[in-house]
Amino acid sequence: MAGFQPTVLPSLNDLQQYSVNRPNQLNGQRWELYDSASYATGGQTNLDFFQIPQGQSSKTLADTNMESAGQLPAPKSFLLTDIQVFFLSGLAPSAPLGVATNINDAVIFYEGKAWAELFIGSTYYMQQAPLGRFPPRNGLNGFASIPATDMAAYATYGGAPYAMKPEILIPPNQNFRFSLKWPAALAITTASRVLVVFGGYQYRLSQ
Repeated sequence: MAGFQPTVLPSLNDLQQYSVNRPNQLNGQRWELYDSASYATGGQTNLDFFQIPQGQSSKTLADTNMESAGQLPAPKSFLLTDIQVFFLSGLAPSAPLGVATNINDAVIFYEGKAWAELFIGSTYYMQQAPLGRFPPRNGLNGFASIPATDMAAYATYGGAPYAMKPEILIPPNQNFRFSLKWPAALAITTASRVLVVFGGYQYRLSQ
């Protein structure tokens, strides 16, 4: 039959590269580290991320997947390839002027005077502004119909995450911190939440 391709099963030796049990060898997988913090209506001048692990300060896996404060527990390493910053409004879209207010707050957050820092060990590996350079890969867009009277501003944020070039390997037990900083606090309408996502690959010795 034209175009037919026979199924070729991988050999047992070939399968070993995918096994979770490979003594004295590394196991790598696509992974994301994430952490979140509250953003007050009056704004603030500093937010630090990845410093409070799950189980502390009422944080759960909905807030962070950090297992240790400011570092990765041995034997885990993380290859950082990209960074996303999510602004998650605390105002329900169904509230009066909710959609417009959420968009206005997002504009304040992403376009206001601010910068981001990545600090590892005793070195700054990145300092960039504005926060709109760190868009989330996913989010709502394509608003169907919003009356002009409800829209003081219209903007959506999304696209390719901020790419780390070159990529950075964070070894076990190495202190690191990602921070958002403002020269002056930027007020928003409703207390909200900020989520930072590190994209990359996690490595550890196989079981």
